[in-house]
Amino acid sequence: MADTFYLWSPMRNGGKFEMVPNSLGGERRVVTERNILPVGSKVSQSELKASDEQWQEWIDGGVVRNYPYPEMPAGSSDSPVDFLTAQLTGAASSEEERMVAAMQAATLPTEEVYRTTEEAKKAAQKQ
Repeated sequence: MADTFYLWSPMRNGGKFEMVPNSLGGERRVVTERNILPVGSKVSQSELKASDEQWQEWIDGGVVRNYPYPEMPAGSSDSPVDFLTAQLTGAASSEEERMVAAMQAATLPTEEVYRTTEEAKKAAQKQ
């Protein structure tokens, strides 16, 4: 796929381990380093070594999306959708516009809320 995709959930992507003796005389695998990709990372199907089926499951489940994860303030407990909705309604200039924006955001898919929020930010910067 030619689109750019972003992680919307943290994902383990390998790591390092070593074999150590166990109490039964055998060996056990101990993870010494994890490679966890954080939300917002740009990813590709080939980079994650995902089959077509697995990749499609991640897209369908929202694990990877073709639009960026929002840059939220550190420590925010809002979901990304709630954060984008708040930005969208905050960009409205009147109470009536905020109510309309909130109702629209509640019915739009996350991707549309994101795009609408980005458009509202650009419009506010031009003013």
